Amino acid sequence: MSKITPETQKAAPIFPRIFAFIIDCITVGVACLVMGKILYPYFENSPFIFQYIGTLLCLFYFAAFNSHIGNGKTIGKILCKIRVKDLNGASIPFMRSLVRSSIFIIPFCFAGYLQTYSTQHLSLSLLVAFFQSIVFACFYLAIFNGNSQQSLHDQLSKTQILRNAQSNIPRQSVWRIHYYIIALLSIVIFSVNLWGYFQSKAMSANDFNLISDDIKNAQVESRHTYIGEAESTNQVFILNVSQPDYLDDLERAETLLKKIDQQHAEVLTQYHINQVQFNFSYQFGLAKLSKTTLYDYKKTPKSSLSYIGESTRLNLGF
Repeated sequence: MSKITPETQKAAPIFPRIFAFIIDCITVGVACLVMGKILYPYFENSPFIFQYIGTLLCLFYFAAFNSHIGNGKTIGKILCKIRVKDLNGASIPFMRSLVRSSIFIIPFCFAGYLQTYSTQHLSLSLLVAFFQSIVFACFYLAIFNGNSQQSLHDQLSKTQILRNAQSNIPRQSVWRIHYYIIALLSIVIFSVNLWGYFQSKAMSANDFNLISDDIKNAQVESRHTYIGEAESTNQVFILNVSQPDYLDDLERAETLLKKIDQQHAEVLTQYHINQVQFNFSYQFGLAKLSKTTLYDYKKTPKSSLSYIGESTRLNLGF
């Protein structure tokens, strides 16, 4: 049996914890991606319920394995040789682990999901900022709280992360400057989200919702392309839609754009739109699958679109 030195007893496993979380995100993200593809056809008209089920899957994984059921070890923690314990070095019960995981996992899963809708409602923008602030605080304290490496959800649930060779870590109070930094950056997060919300008021998504319930969000973006020393600028009209058909059915996409041209022609002319991009995404727990189709746009009586290309992207969390 190896002897535990005083240095080992005091050392907080910062980097093993980071690597363990990355491994767990990949593990749960792949599981969410597979299950999401299977379940999506049954919940395509209920995106919130769909994401709720995915979040429950993530919660169960972390809550169960971090409790006495898994001896405080997720797959990532097993590989990185660390575990979750209470302040006395004992395993925690499932319900306590569930509370601990909920503090982090719910904001982590829903911040990205709600981001798509946040430009439509001030309350959602504030909720997204609140969730992002919690996630940031958890990450920040886990990395920089070197005294004990207790993150926000560790402090609230009175738990700690230990190496397998450790029985406990001497408790020390969090350096007060950390709280000031978290507060300052939380203000920045709220300011950025509020700025995005008020910027979107110039092109209210609610107005476009009157055209079609399939439109979740709309915005204009300037994109600069360089070929050698030559620069070209495209004004892209971006539509986030709730149905994937707009990305594969050119006729349906043109029909929707024609309706927008009829009721909001000033948007297409004022911003000199020459490209239109349709975005569709669904999120299931930690996995977010996004698909994009880009068209050239020419102002004609039929609102002509010409296919440019498409891309698919997978994100974890927000």
